[in-house]
Amino acid sequence: MALTTYLELTAAVRDWIGRTNDTVYLTDTRVADVVRLAEVDIYERLRVREMEASADLTINAQTAAITTDLIGVRRLYLDADPRVEMEYMAPPHFWGQFSATVTGQPYAYTMEGDSFVFGPAPDATYTGKLLYWRRLPALASATNALFSRQPDLWLYGGLAHAAIFTQDDEQAARFKQLFADGIARADMSNERARFGGAPLVMRVG
Repeated sequence: MALTTYLELTAAVRDWIGRTNDTVYLTDTRVADVVRLAEVDIYERLRVREMEASADLTINAQTAAITTDLIGVRRLYLDADPRVEMEYMAPPHFWGQFSATVTGQPYAYTMEGDSFVFGPAPDATYTGKLLYWRRLPALASATNALFSRQPDLWLYGGLAHAAIFTQDDEQAARFKQLFADGIARADMSNERARFGGAPLVMRVG
C-alpha cells in the first residue's frame, strides 16, 4: 500500500493493526485521533530541516508576539550594523538584568506566554531575523515534505497509539520501538544533509 496521502495512512493504520473492518474500536474519529497523537510525538522529539521556517519580527516595544507554529528557536538576530546575535535568557535571569525603564538596542530576549520579551526595551524600531522550528500543518489538512520523506513516522506513531487504545501491550511496545527507530533515522538523515557526512571540526582562534 502506498503512503502518500492522509487517507492512505489511515487505511494503513487499520490494516496493520488488524482491524480493517472494525467499526467499534477504531472508528474514523479514533483513527484520526491516533494519527494526531503521532504528530504530537513527532514534533516533540524531532528537529529537522523540513521543520525550519524564518520570519521577520518588528521590535518596537519590549514584547512581540510569538509565531503560532513555533516549537523552538534556532537562531534570532537583530538586523543591524553590525548584526547582533540575540542571547536567550531564562526569565528570572532576564528580569534580574532588564526592566521596562531600561531602553536601548536589544541584545537579549526571553519568552513568556505567547510573547518574546526583549532587553533592553527598544529605543527605536528594529527588525529581528528569526529562524525557528515549526509545527507543520496537521496531515489531515495538507501533506508536507517530512511526511513525503518519512511516512513511517506517522504510521508507526499512529499504530503505537492505536495498540494502546485496543490494549495490546505487545503491539504497542513493538510500534513504539519502530517509531523510535524512525526518529533516529530522520535525525541521522538530517545530519548527513547538513554536514555531508564530514566530521565536525573544532576551530581554535
